[in-house]
Order: sequence, then C-alpha cells, then structure tokens
Amino acid sequence: MRKLSYLVLIGLGLASLLVACSGNVQNAGGNGYVLTTGLKDGKLVFIGVGNTIADVVDPVLKAQPGETLTITLINGEGAEHDIFFPDLDAKTERLLGAGRSAKVTFTVPNRDVALVYYDSVPGHADAGMKGYLLVGNATAPEEETISMPMSSVKETGVTVPYTLETSLQDGRMVYIGKGGDIDGKLNPDLKANLGDKVKLTLISGEGAEHNFVLDELGVNSQHVSGKGNSIEAEFIVSQEGTFAYYCSLPGHRQAGMEGQFIAGSGSAAGSSTSYTGGSPAPTVVEAAGPADPNAVDIVRDPTDIPAPIGNRAATNLRVDLETE
Repeated sequence: MRKLSYLVLIGLGLASLLVACSGNVQNAGGNGYVLTTGLKDGKLVFIGVGNTIADVVDPVLKAQPGETLTITLINGEGAEHDIFFPDLDAKTERLLGAGRSAKVTFTVPNRDVALVYYDSVPGHADAGMKGYLLVGNATAPEEETISMPMSSVKETGVTVPYTLETSLQDGRMVYIGKGGDIDGKLNPDLKANLGDKVKLTLISGEGAEHNFVLDELGVNSQHVSGKGNSIEAEFIVSQEGTFAYYCSLPGHRQAGMEGQFIAGSGSAAGSSTSYTGGSPAPTVVEAAGPADPNAVDIVRDPTDIPAPIGNRAATNLRVDLETE
C-alpha cells in the first residue's frame, strides 16, 4: 500500500507539472479539462486537475451546447485506465503506467443534456470511476439512473474457458485454438452467451509479443512475450453481435492475427460490419517479364569462396537493415 501511495503521489505530481507547463487549463466556457486517476477511501476515482475542479473526485464537467472540448487523462497510480463518453462514442486510448497521458476531443450536442463518463476497463466504473458532463442547463440525474452498458447485463454464472496460442503458419501470424472444439484451428470462432463470463488464456507459442483485444466488449489484455509464457483475461459478454478479436501490436492484425467472437445470437444492430475477416488482403504478384540482355550476370560457382582469413584482431562490423 505504501508503494501504491508513492506511485499515486508521483502521478499527481506529474499531473500538476503538465498543467503548469501547458498554461491555464480552460474549463466550462473554455476548451477542456484535465483529469488524473487515483485511489480515494479505497475506491478508484477520477480526480480533477486545475482551476474549478482541482482535487474534486469524479468532478462534474460543464460545457455549452455545441462546444468542442478536449479531455486530457493522466494515469496517476499506474493501473490501466481510459475515459469514455459513451453517448458521444468518444474515448481516450488506454493508459498503463503512472504519468502517461492521452487526450480525446469531441463536440457536445447542441442542447441541454447530461452525459455520463466512466472508465471502460472492466470493473473500474463499478469501483467508482464515473461522473457527468453537463451541457447547458442540464442537471445530473440520480446515481441509480446512470446507464453503463458494461454492467447492465444480468450475469448467468457460467464461465466459458478458451485457450489460444500464438504461432507462425505459412508466413502469417495467427492464434491457434488449444483444447475443446477449437483445438488446432487457426483464428477459431469463439462463442459465449449474453451474461456469460469468458476466461481467456493466451500463450506465447513462438516468443514474440502479443495481446488479445475485443473492442466492443472492452477487452484489452496484458501483453505476453517469451515462448511458453501466458496471460489471462476475463470479461462479461455484455452485448450480442459478431465482433472481431485481434492482436493490437502494430502490424500483427494485418499479418493475420484476427478472428471472430460470436456473442449470443451473433446478430445485433450494426454488428455485421464489426468483423472484417481474419485473412489479410491477398498480395498481387506481377508476372516477370523477359530477361534484360544487358543485365550483369552475378551467377558464381558455389565452391568459389575466399580462403580462410586465419587469426586476426577483433573488428567491428556494422550492418544497417531497413524493414518494410
């Protein structure tokens, strides 16, 4: 607990420094707010930084109808966090590590309305990370009327386990199912009913760094690397539809690490476009033309190699390679 408190103080210090360096933070009637994350009375909370919301827990944010706001989130204690405005479909990237920050910019509706905001990392909103953005003359509704889809589904008590292992197959990065109906299948279809808890184990099969992301259900696992190592991710199936799961490491999804997760009936409004397929676009190879008669011939006898160099002092050899 002492170490965690120390991290919180570091994060808050960095938050204050960021505000000082960026000048006067504008609040209602201006163009933005700065929030940091922290622990208060055993609860995870957002804490206001600067001006009218300084040190306020889960502060009420205000804006004029049609105003454009920029929200800056600073990770104060090191756990994974984001800030999500579901009515506006506006969310920062997820932050892991004290002192990291992210921004999201959006335009509020041109009417009086109360908009909820919260941390979409599973369990964080229920732990206390939620508040309101009030537009115009709107007032905050009673606490029990807050609408957060991630926690509104009745849990079935059923746990659905899945194990995936990362691998290279035919030049592609893929997930391979382990055990049960998905054993040996590449980028297998994963299925669960509405309200089920999914317990996913991800094993690094070839040693490269990977993770498991399922945006619509708020899943963004820890990263795993090192052959044979594994991580676990648990989440509740909170909406029906067919959604893409994938590895978010740059280039990995495009290289083949994408499958589909079928939640409940597999159909919901707008879900038909959520899954784009697990195979990368085919590479078109143009046919080779006739050989250039003026080309330089570099063919050599494979036995035509230099003599051994013998003993010599150590030398440095530098080779620069560019990846594409």
